[in-house]
Amino acid sequence: MKIRSLLLINLVLVTYVTAETVYKTVDEEGNIYFSDTPAEGAEVIEIKEAQTINIPETKSFDYTPSKEKQTDVQYTKIVITNPENDSTIQNNEGNVSIKVKIEPALYEKDLIVFFMDGKQVSTGKTLQFSLTNVDRGSHTIDVAVKNEENKLLRRSGKVVFYVRRIARLSPDLAPDPNVISPVNPPKPAITPPNISSIPTSTVIPVP
Repeated sequence: MKIRSLLLINLVLVTYVTAETVYKTVDEEGNIYFSDTPAEGAEVIEIKEAQTINIPETKSFDYTPSKEKQTDVQYTKIVITNPENDSTIQNNEGNVSIKVKIEPALYEKDLIVFFMDGKQVSTGKTLQFSLTNVDRGSHTIDVAVKNEENKLLRRSGKVVFYVRRIARLSPDLAPDPNVISPVNPPKPAITPPNISSIPTSTVIPVP
C-alpha cells in the first residue's frame, strides 16, 4: 500500500507541477488520492512554484566536412611505344610522333608530362604528342605521371631515336656547271661521224 501511495504522489506531483493547490484524500482503506478538485474531508496542500531552468540559446554553425586527401593511383606500367628505342626517323620537317601506353588508365586529376633531351616539352592528358622541327641527330624522350600536387607518381624509361633530314642547298650555293665535282661529273664527249664512210650518190649524165 505504501508503494501505491508513493506512485500516486509522484504522478500527482508530475501532473500538477504547475498547479497552485492540490487536495489530498484518504479513503477507508487508507489509500491516498490527490486531486486539483476539492472534495469533502480533503486536506489542502499548497504546491510551491516549480523551479525553472533557462536553457541557453543554441548557436547554429555550418559544418564543413574535411577534404579527404586524394589517394595516389598505383600505376603499374608507363612506356613509350613510338618511336621505338634506337630507331631512325627520316623526315625533312623534323616531325616526330610520340605514343604512350599506361596502366591502369590515367586518373582524372593526374597529368602526363613529356620530356625531350631532359627538358619538359608538353603537359596534358593525351597519350599522343607530336614534336615538330626536331633537329637532325640523336635525341632522348621520356614521360612521367604527376598528380594535382605536382608529385611524381611514375616515370618511364628513356627512348633514344635519331632524326635524318635531307639538306637543301640555297641557290647561292648551287654548284658551278664549269667545275667538275662529284655533284657535277664530266659529260661524255660526242664523237662526230666519219664523212669518208658516208656513201656518195651516183650521178648519171643526161645525153
